[in-house]
Amino acid sequence: MVKQKTAASGGQPPAQDIREPVVIRMMSVAGGIVAMSSLPGGAGDLEGDLDHLKGLQPAFVVTALSEQELQDTCAGDLRQYAQDHGARWIQIPVSCGQEPDARASIHWRDVSVRLRQALKGGGRIFVHGLHQGNRAKMLVLRLMIEAGEAPDEAEARLTSVWPGPMDHAAQRQWALGADRAPAIFMRHQPQARGGPMAGNIILPRSKSAPLIS
Repeated sequence: MVKQKTAASGGQPPAQDIREPVVIRMMSVAGGIVAMSSLPGGAGDLEGDLDHLKGLQPAFVVTALSEQELQDTCAGDLRQYAQDHGARWIQIPVSCGQEPDARASIHWRDVSVRLRQALKGGGRIFVHGLHQGNRAKMLVLRLMIEAGEAPDEAEARLTSVWPGPMDHAAQRQWALGADRAPAIFMRHQPQARGGPMAGNIILPRSKSAPLIS
């Protein structure tokens, strides 16, 4: 059983962790599915959120949190859970409000290749940040461009699934500065909100909450 981290005083989750439920957002990228969210367990129900991730069955779980953040939050439990359920854990540590440093950027090159290979094979990956999700958005946007999407179209698609711009210009510029792979001509059919391949799953939910496939 996973243990939810709590504040030192009163044994309650930090105030910022209970403002709204965690939302997993999904979209099609390069023939596979990218799922993304803020920190699972951030709404106070880590065990419930991980149960939904088990249903998603991602091949990779990618965190943008630093090692200190992993220690200070329930993300350390997420790492163990991912490994226990057959997902490959990847860490691209990015400081809050910053772009990846030189070391993380070099690591990302290899990671991006592996993620794109998984997506082209029809696989699923899960990317998460902390509370606002800016770092997760940054990584996903760069991945979309490296998979062959035009930067403006990729950004518009991402915003349609996860509304709101990235709050930090440096992160947006890093994402848009990706080297674009030769385009794969795949038509993205317009979808109603919550429709297949593009939509939201609000967590926590009942055990029967549907996944978008």
